[in-house]
Amino acid sequence: MQKIWLMIILLVLLGAAFISYQNDSERNVVPSSALPDPFLTTTASRSSDGKTIDVKKFSSVASAQSVDEVELDAAAGEVINRWKFDRGYLPNDASKIDEYDRFDVKTLKIMSDNGDILAQTELISRSSGEEEKREIDKALAMGSTAAIINAGVAFRNEYKLAESDEQRHEALLNRLALYEFGALRGDRYHQIDAEYSLLRNIQISDEDRRIISERGKALYENLQLQRTELGLGNFDNSVPPEVKKFHDELAETYGINKTDTYHQK
Repeated sequence: MQKIWLMIILLVLLGAAFISYQNDSERNVVPSSALPDPFLTTTASRSSDGKTIDVKKFSSVASAQSVDEVELDAAAGEVINRWKFDRGYLPNDASKIDEYDRFDVKTLKIMSDNGDILAQTELISRSSGEEEKREIDKALAMGSTAAIINAGVAFRNEYKLAESDEQRHEALLNRLALYEFGALRGDRYHQIDAEYSLLRNIQISDEDRRIISERGKALYENLQLQRTELGLGNFDNSVPPEVKKFHDELAETYGINKTDTYHQK
């Protein structure tokens, strides 16, 4: 009887060790087939002294446990929020978001045709399939960089559905080229997150980086042509010092040197 009990205890201990090993493996290994998506969770709130704003930054599948914060003074926070607003990111003001929710599609299209990028952002959320792609392309041409998030989903799906390593690699390069386009527009959020969450687990060569840069520039030129067809001028790629500093601090927080990113100034 004593031997039986010893065997039972040994089996229990071995089972516990195996479960622990499996849990550790799942925590430490990111599957090569997984392309984590950046989810912009930017919010602003005044600190207790009324002088600072905590700006929440990116959280991705690969870095969900390290949502970082950069402390900014209130004036800098306002500049950053205004800059993002002008590029199609929904404001922190919930009432403003609800306001766009109440508009019907016909009204939103009229607003979009008159240059309202947030209306275009809302149209994307109400579209699907080919229509959604057209709305995303229009948003990007209008000047939205928030639409980069939506556009990136297509390349994520291409990656997941790819039947060969070559197809997966092409989908990855196209996705990174999209983020390169964002960087050329002055919006480095997605590129920085990609360096942190994707390229720590998926290696790309110097030749890949050259291709990404070229494709990003080609996308920029193509969207500039679409922008001209919409009767708009050149892209506004201005970046206030407050935004540049925020990007630099974001990269530093993630442990990314300025020379690490594939965007070439």
